[in-house]
Amino acid sequence: MTEEKLLHEEVHTNWEEAQRLGVSGDLADELRPFLPPGVDVTFIGSRPRTKEVLQRRMYQADIQKWLSEEDDSEDLPPSTTVTSSEDPLAPPLIQQPDGDNHQIRPGYQL
Repeated sequence: MTEEKLLHEEVHTNWEEAQRLGVSGDLADELRPFLPPGVDVTFIGSRPRTKEVLQRRMYQADIQKWLSEEDDSEDLPPSTTVTSSEDPLAPPLIQQPDGDNHQIRPGYQL
């Protein structure tokens, strides 16, 4: 595989972090020569540069934003999604409970 088709990754770790992650037994014996106590180690590896890997990297900031928005919205009352049977490509309708009055609005908003 050519160099430009590879994605290089750096992983920084140390023996203390490996212990926090629960490394024990045979795996601990195997890692100990590569992770001397008190020393930070950087492993550099490469893997194929696939579409999925690149998309995940591109959207990492968006994913973090969506997750934080989801955490913030857990405090809000749940919305009810109503499917539109008239047009299968139309955005779903979202119904927000508002006391006795229910409002319906399009699901896709920018």
